[in-house]
Amino acid sequence: MASPKTIQIISMVLLVSLAWITPSSAAIKSRTERATQLSVPFWSVAAVKNSQVTTNAPLVLNWSVSGGTAYDFFELRNTGNVLLNSFRVSVTQVRVKGSGNANPVFFESCTGGVWSATTLTCSGTIQLIGSSNDLIMNFSSLSFAPSNQISMRARTSNSNRDNYETSLSVLVSRTDVRPGQISHS
Repeated sequence: MASPKTIQIISMVLLVSLAWITPSSAAIKSRTERATQLSVPFWSVAAVKNSQVTTNAPLVLNWSVSGGTAYDFFELRNTGNVLLNSFRVSVTQVRVKGSGNANPVFFESCTGGVWSATTLTCSGTIQLIGSSNDLIMNFSSLSFAPSNQISMRARTSNSNRDNYETSLSVLVSRTDVRPGQISHS
């Protein structure tokens, strides 16, 4: 058994050791860390033919109308990772053959549904968005979620001015992005 003097020395050594560890270093040693995952927001909308792979190139619709009305179907897809309030589609037309102006092309969305290329019908509500004469079509007051799409139809009629193409380029800016929401976890 240890003598009272030895016990007293051991107690002093332990007391000095414990005094050496400050409360702040004890907190650092006992702190736990939680992993946080951040994602970078990006916004993009692509105009693509139905059931085709998304590209960043403008969509080109080729027209050769010899009689009646011609139709073409495509989608506007939110390929970004944020909710969008709005975006714009720039429209340009180029005559491929012949003379004179190209036919006007009218763009219609199928709100709440999709267009059928077979029956030329919309399973939702048809909404005229604009025409090629507008040069810029505005899509606003949206709640356009990532991976969602808007079903579109382009139509033009015969006026003996066939062989032209219509190009669609989508424009999305930072102001089109719906403001973020803060959540506490």
